Amino acid sequence: MGKINANASKKSIFIALQKSVRIVREVYKLTGHFSYQLSVISYQLSVPTTKARSLKY
Repeated sequence: MGKINANASKKSIFIALQKSVRIVREVYKLTGHFSYQLSVISYQLSVPTTKARSLKY
């Protein structure tokens, strides 16, 4: 009985590790995508303002 419990706890620890790794990967993907989107948006926002500035002068 003790052996089964030890194996079960090892397995649950392993499963928890796998889950946390998956969560970290998902978060990393999301943050990477989010920062990319932010840079694209900031670029798109900066282009019209520079065009407007060049038209004014």
